[in-house]
Amino acid sequence: MQYRGTVQMVDDLNLDVRPYEDSIFEQWIKGFGDAYRQLFMEADMEPEDEDKEGNRRWANENRGNLFTFFDGSEFIGSCHLRDGYIRSMFVCPQHQGRGYGKRILQYIIAQAQTQGSDLIRLAVLDINERANNLYELQALGADNE
Repeated sequence: MQYRGTVQMVDDLNLDVRPYEDSIFEQWIKGFGDAYRQLFMEADMEPEDEDKEGNRRWANENRGNLFTFFDGSEFIGSCHLRDGYIRSMFVCPQHQGRGYGKRILQYIIAQAQTQGSDLIRLAVLDINERANNLYELQALGADNE
C-alpha cells in the first residue's frame, strides 16, 4: 500500500512517543508477538517473536527508526519507519479498538513527510482486515506499481 497525500497534522496524539530502548524489550516483544501471532498462524508463517535475541539485536540496531508509543506508563504499540517505508506497526491487542492505531499511523505519516518522503509505503497481509480497513480510511491505497 502507499500514501501520497496531504501533509498529516497530528494535534491530538495524546501519546508519549519514545525511541526504542533496550529497557522496554520485554514489553515490546510481548506486544509484537501478541499482535501478530494469530495472523502469522492464519497465513501459515512462522511467528517472528520466537527468536528473542535476534529480535533484540534487530531492535537495538534499528532504534533510531523504531518508535514506541505510551499512554502514561502503559505500552501501547510500536512502528518502524525507514526511508518512507512503514514496517511492523502494531498496537497491543488490549489497546486495539480505541483509536490508537489511527493516531500512531497519522504520526508516522507526518514523520515520514518531515523526513522528506512524499510517497509512504507499507506492506500488510491481506488477511489483516483491521489493519487494511485502517490504512484505507487513512487514504493508503493498494500499490499498483
